[in-house]
Amino acid sequence: MLNLVKLKEQRKTIKEKVHPKVSAMSDVVAFRLARLVAAHERDVTYWFNKKFELSLIEWRVLGLANEFEPVFFKDIRSMLNIDKGQLSRAIKKLVNKNILLTNTSMTDARLVEIHTTVKGKKLHDEALKFSIIRNELIVENLTKLECQEFFRMLEKLSKVKLEEI
Repeated sequence: MLNLVKLKEQRKTIKEKVHPKVSAMSDVVAFRLARLVAAHERDVTYWFNKKFELSLIEWRVLGLANEFEPVFFKDIRSMLNIDKGQLSRAIKKLVNKNILLTNTSMTDARLVEIHTTVKGKKLHDEALKFSIIRNELIVENLTKLECQEFFRMLEKLSKVKLEEI
């Protein structure tokens, strides 16, 4: 929750502002990132549905399941920052399509493990190739060094705990 008192105190300790001057909403970093993400998600939603019969959330769940297999439901939920119901529906669809398997953890019955099927691994590999091509198109106006720096900065920004402000 936004704590204006804490935010004002933090601002007092900042010696020099880093963010360029903000005189309109379009100057705010979150707005600019949101525009990039919205354009990407609108386009990728169309193409993933058309090429792979996957929603964007289903693709992300499949991608994380394949990357971290076996992965727990709670961990995917945390990485995607989505509610339980939305994640449950996506997993159910992927299980019904024989893309994922779920089972109760042997070490903790409260946890649900998620595994990728052979069909799911094949679909993942095809979709990842498509994602790589899309990534190249997104960063085509950057040099290799700029792209590396962009990813470095995204990593730094992702460590900011906005919920603590």
